[in-house]
Amino acid sequence: MKNKIVVKRFDEVIFNGDILDIPIKEDYIIKKSIEIFDDDDPCIIHKSFVIKQVVDDLLDQIDRKHNCEIKLSDFKDKLTYLDIDLDNVTLYIER
Repeated sequence: MKNKIVVKRFDEVIFNGDILDIPIKEDYIIKKSIEIFDDDDPCIIHKSFVIKQVVDDLLDQIDRKHNCEIKLSDFKDKLTYLDIDLDNVTLYIER
C-alpha cells in the first residue's frame, strides 16, 4: 500500500505523507493491540499490524472510489481514532 495523502484544514496542510503515517491516537493502538494480541505494550510488529488494519478501515470507510478529495468531517463520528481535529478537514489521496 503506497497511498500518499495530504490532509488540509482550509489551505493549511496539517499532514502530508504516506497514509500509514497518519496520526492515530496511541491509546487506540494499544486498545486494538490488546483486542488482537492480548498485548498492552505492543512491539513494533504489533503496532504496525494494528496501524495497517486501521488504515484499511479508514480507506473502507471513506470509500477508495472517491477521487482526490474527501471531507473527513463527514466521517467524524467514525474516525475518532485519528489524532487530528476533523473539523473543516479534507483528505486528498494521491494515486
